[in-house]
Amino acid sequence: MVGSGPKVGAMTSKHADKYDELAQAPATLSVHWRKLSVSFGETRALAACSGDVENGEVVALMGSSGSGKTTLLNALSRRGPITKGMVWYSDGDRNLSWSKSLKKLVAYVEQDDHCSAHLTVRETLYYAARLRLPKASVAEKMRVVDEMIDLLRLSSAADTKVGSALSRGISGGERKRLMVGQEMLTKPKLLACDEPTSGLDSTIAAVVVEALRDLAAKQNVAIVASIHQPSSRIFLLFDRLVLLDREGVVYRGPTATATDAFAAFGLPCPPAFSAPDWLLEVVVNDKLGTDHRESIYYEDTPVPTKLIEYRAKSRDNYSVPATEQVRVLFARTWKEVWPSVFELNSIMLHLGNGILAGGMWFQLGYRERDIWPRLTLAFAIPITWVFYPLLSSLMVVPSNEVILKKELSTNSYKLGAWFIVTTTTLLTPMFVQSLIHVSLVFALSNLGNFVVWLAIYGTTTLALLCYQSIGLFFSAALPASRLTTAAMLYVTFCFLFTGLFVPLRDTPIPWAAALNPMFYVLGLSVFAVFGINGRKFRCGNDIEDEGTDFPTSCDEDGDGNIAAVEIFKEYGLDRLSPGICVGAILAFLITSRVAAFIILKRRMNAHLLQQSELTDASSSQRAAGGGGLLPDDDDDDVVDIEIGATTSSREGVSADEDEKDVT
Repeated sequence: MVGSGPKVGAMTSKHADKYDELAQAPATLSVHWRKLSVSFGETRALAACSGDVENGEVVALMGSSGSGKTTLLNALSRRGPITKGMVWYSDGDRNLSWSKSLKKLVAYVEQDDHCSAHLTVRETLYYAARLRLPKASVAEKMRVVDEMIDLLRLSSAADTKVGSALSRGISGGERKRLMVGQEMLTKPKLLACDEPTSGLDSTIAAVVVEALRDLAAKQNVAIVASIHQPSSRIFLLFDRLVLLDREGVVYRGPTATATDAFAAFGLPCPPAFSAPDWLLEVVVNDKLGTDHRESIYYEDTPVPTKLIEYRAKSRDNYSVPATEQVRVLFARTWKEVWPSVFELNSIMLHLGNGILAGGMWFQLGYRERDIWPRLTLAFAIPITWVFYPLLSSLMVVPSNEVILKKELSTNSYKLGAWFIVTTTTLLTPMFVQSLIHVSLVFALSNLGNFVVWLAIYGTTTLALLCYQSIGLFFSAALPASRLTTAAMLYVTFCFLFTGLFVPLRDTPIPWAAALNPMFYVLGLSVFAVFGINGRKFRCGNDIEDEGTDFPTSCDEDGDGNIAAVEIFKEYGLDRLSPGICVGAILAFLITSRVAAFIILKRRMNAHLLQQSELTDASSSQRAAGGGGLLPDDDDDDVVDIEIGATTSSREGVSADEDEKDVT
């Protein structure tokens, strides 16, 4: 239980001074861990180990495959679980437990370097700065970007597009440094890097590590990086080494004296080996006996008896307001989308489709024989803009999921801002391309006047929006491996159950059409083609014994002209008014879009909650038993935690807040 404390307004001067002092953001940050181990079920991912990373140091994590290097990085940066042991952080003589406020001072650079291929290095950093740097003008944020570019030696590539496997861009080393730069913009105090030199040659890898050394020295950052088989030059760029195997720590200490430590136990580095290669040879082939392991493992410094839980005064999780998030995301996304708006291959595709369709339905007239061609054209125009929006939106979530999770975990923006901007800007190329296609087909087929064109393009736009929303729903709701199959089955259903090929009354499930957005799109398109200009069709076909489908108008008692209402009745569309069609399409559109956002939000929340639960569960398991880690709450305060005790005393907190059991 937590004891009662004085009211905030009644704090003594002594308590107020202490609260103000401890509420300040740490000037530096070091990380310490003792007997830390991680298990997943019955599988041990990291054997018990201990170590320290001091501010201003660059520490290398090396070890055999499966020794738990990435697991240890995740535990230290609180992105993964801790089964046993203790982790704490320090700022000078202040020992700190983990908290949400401390999270903002810890950055993590993943092994996979995901970023937008269409942005330059400067643009990538600029948009990250605008989203993540609070209380600074655009000019100040740009200055920070320029400083980071210089610090990471990216000046020569600053205005080069990042590129991808399909388009040439910056080099692998520049890409790694760019990833580091994105995380360092917010000036974190602890930086964890998962294999920042993987896939690079030794020269480029050395440049990356030298950039990390510069960051540590100039910004007093504690940096810990897992690294695989470095060259001797790269190895000696690190200040200290933590060498792991499947049983825990093999060596902890300066890199320069690592081989000397093993030589003392009869394992000198052979002339043919470099120092890092020999160290890995020792741990991979288990050449160090148990007795030697215990001798080389030195005693740790004492564990602190009290940890302070740092809480920032600000309650705002985001650096910029939602309106600024939308503006920045729109500018960033537009940079990516704009090249595809007038992309040559797409323009040629839709021009070609328009010419082919216009040639097939060329200059239709107003005789009875022209009714069926006009009806099929009313179907053909919008069906084109069912396929493209649906298929192009299927990969919106899978292709952005990694970056989205990363940026949401750092509170760069709200999911709603990303969803609105991304799904809206992706429509721009479709609007332009559909305008070209519809206009060309309309002109060649002689469908009517400008009002008819406006109605057809409006119908096409509704179909486009509706099926993009349905595609987004599939994208959010289904795994990537099943998206294409589900989409093709759905498109087939929409294509068949319209009543155009087989009258719905002749099918075993005529009610299925009510669940088909294309049924309402066809109804609206047919009304645009036949109902707006009021033109009637003259009875008669080229073959006299062909008969007629419209006896009311075309028999001897008829007037020889076929009205639109008869056409609607003949094809089962007489029950669909334009208002019903528009309402149904909008219902599908809104429902699918809202459902897509809700499902995506739950997916992202599940990911973030999993990270939070991993750390919170680890904290709560050890809070009463020496772990010194407590779960996060929403109070802006400082918690003094007695290690191994069952009570905690909090200063500068109201009596109401003191009633909470923080363990």
